[in-house]
Amino acid sequence: MDIRNHHQAHEIQQPHFLSNIPQEELEYVLELLSDENVNLRDVVSRLQAHPSLGVLIIRAVNAVKLGTQQNVRSLQHAISLLGLDRTRQILVDNIVEANEFTLSNMNSF
Repeated sequence: MDIRNHHQAHEIQQPHFLSNIPQEELEYVLELLSDENVNLRDVVSRLQAHPSLGVLIIRAVNAVKLGTQQNVRSLQHAISLLGLDRTRQILVDNIVEANEFTLSNMNSF
């Protein structure tokens, strides 16, 4: 094994942006998004506590445009366009990706 290639592979790998959010917090946010009676302000407030989650949602809504002419800048606007189910799915997909990233990093040692 070439030690330079092994070392370079580890330099390129960066922690997934969700890795700094406690698992319990992610689970709570997902539960909140599953509640049909949840207040949108409560969801926004909880997501704003973790800027990486808010950025993720805003980027997702801007990526698909959802009939908007301008980029969405507000988390509340983004969630109202996506809906709670799609917002939850975006988070679930990224949590799965983060877990796969962690596992691939562990396997590279």
